[in-house]
Amino acid sequence: MKTVDLLQRTPEWHAWRNAGVSASDAATILGRNPDKTPWRLWAERTGLVLEPDLGGNPYVRLGIGLEPRARALFEQEHDTMLIPLCAEDDRHPVIRASFDGVDECDVPVELKVPAERRFAAVAKDGLDSEPGRLYWPQVQAQTYIAGTDYGWLCFLNPVGNALLQLRVERDERFIQDELVPGMLAFWERLKSNEAPPMDPERDLFIPAGEAARQWNALAGDYRRREAAYREAEAKAVAAKAHRDRLQTQLVALMGEHLLAEAGGVRVTRFAKKGSVDYKALIQAQLPDLPETEIEAHRRKSSSQVKVTCLADRNAQVPFDPEKVEAARQAAEDGQGFY
Repeated sequence: MKTVDLLQRTPEWHAWRNAGVSASDAATILGRNPDKTPWRLWAERTGLVLEPDLGGNPYVRLGIGLEPRARALFEQEHDTMLIPLCAEDDRHPVIRASFDGVDECDVPVELKVPAERRFAAVAKDGLDSEPGRLYWPQVQAQTYIAGTDYGWLCFLNPVGNALLQLRVERDERFIQDELVPGMLAFWERLKSNEAPPMDPERDLFIPAGEAARQWNALAGDYRRREAAYREAEAKAVAAKAHRDRLQTQLVALMGEHLLAEAGGVRVTRFAKKGSVDYKALIQAQLPDLPETEIEAHRRKSSSQVKVTCLADRNAQVPFDPEKVEAARQAAEDGQGFY
């Protein structure tokens, strides 16, 4: 491997990573990441979709803060020293890795600090756990770049000092048949701006061409009417609160009476039974009823829609509010909304 003199998490390091494909993205590139698709990674890398800002994520901050502790525990147990470094593959320099550490024999050690629940899953099932399967391709890519027969995937318990150490044997067939071809193919897609296939259930639909013009026009109109609705809603909430206070005062004047009328206003007091908590009832009367039996009696699911107006700073897909408003005005002038 060819080492690169860079300090991780610096602007120079980010630029270097973006000039290739990283071992940490191996699972995503190969479609093995349940939280991100190849298309989403491609869209983030090409600037079509903004990358999430993980700086405020407490688990990310915790992981960064505890990584030195995990490294120290591994070094102590193995009587070695881990050197963090960046490196490129000798044969395909676009395949890159930012190692948490390599020992004196260049064996890579990947350090993770998961949430307690995920740590428990690893403790129970090891490499067969969801975190184990997710990070296994990353370590395979690291062994490929480092040229080693194995690597380490380590998980630090975030509420203790336990360090689970999973030895990951190099899988040459996986590396040659899936990993290297997949990463090189993904890099070619980045260079040629050719999107991977999308997953309609997980990936964002982003209109283009004429569809984009229509979408922006409709979005502009929706945003304007949503603002008007929110303003009216705020007034309605204030009016309801005032009305409720008046109702309380009217009821207080009735004393023990259940029915009153004067001044063109009638007040009726009545009792209403509470609803039955059927879930609690089933648990109390049939504690051993399997969940599958309950699901067998569930009604068919229905399709619902939720529309959210975003501030430009919160949008995943960058947009210009002024252009959206201009599209709305153009469509309105041309009667193009309906």
